[in-house]
Amino acid sequence: MLFYKQYIEKLWIYIFNKKNNYLIFSIIIFIFLSFNKAYSINLCDKLAALEADPRKTSKPVLFEDLDAKKIITNCTNDLERAKNSENISRFYLQRARGFLKIGSINDAISDLNKSYEFGYPAAAFALATLFYLGEDVAQDFELAKKLYFESYNLGVIWAAKGLFFLYSDPNYDGNNEKIAHMWEKVFSQSIIE
Repeated sequence: MLFYKQYIEKLWIYIFNKKNNYLIFSIIIFIFLSFNKAYSINLCDKLAALEADPRKTSKPVLFEDLDAKKIITNCTNDLERAKNSENISRFYLQRARGFLKIGSINDAISDLNKSYEFGYPAAAFALATLFYLGEDVAQDFELAKKLYFESYNLGVIWAAKGLFFLYSDPNYDGNNEKIAHMWEKVFSQSIIE
């Protein structure tokens, strides 16, 4: 017991004498962990983060600013290294943006479907937008509506904007200006908050 007590006293003296070093080390670790959580280290995230994605880990990149070749290469590499299913689903979504940029619609839809199968909310939003626009795929307003509602209920605020466009569209049999403006208001208020 005496040995134990002496050991503890020496340890406390050592820690007290080195407290500045421990304090600095603790601050560095805290900053690193905070920074690491806030900003992704994956190039896939940095090259192709989608603004509508509530789970994005990097600053969003506009579609016109996408570098498709880099996105496809880096997202493929990150997919091969990914161990976390949340990351995998996000990487598929982001790689799909690269495929869309070069007009490789089949590859894009394949990746969006994989992301959607993992339950990634922004993938439902992206698929809804594809089916709403009907460019490169058969336009399907009802499927778009279902996917917009699904993604909205999973936290994708931008789905409210999609629902606004859908309900405003004169080609949609269910168009309704009152409902459209309600969704526009929901989106506007969500973006302000």
